[in-house]
Amino acid sequence: MASRVAVRSSEVLNATETTILQALSLTQPRNVHEISAMTQKSLSAVRKALRSLIDADLAVATAPAASRYRKYLRRG
Repeated sequence: MASRVAVRSSEVLNATETTILQALSLTQPRNVHEISAMTQKSLSAVRKALRSLIDADLAVATAPAASRYRKYLRRG
């Protein structure tokens, strides 16, 4: 059974999003490759989860979407 975390009354994170959120730091930006290695999730799964986390205002990107320097932080 997949674990889910309630974010707000209308939003729930799936197991992958929860794992990715736990891998994010408040102070140390991480790129998708680092997050993928830490979580053992595919790059596409990490990217999809990060989009959801950004939409839910739980994560923030440090550069534009097309930037090769884009990293992610947990929103605190």
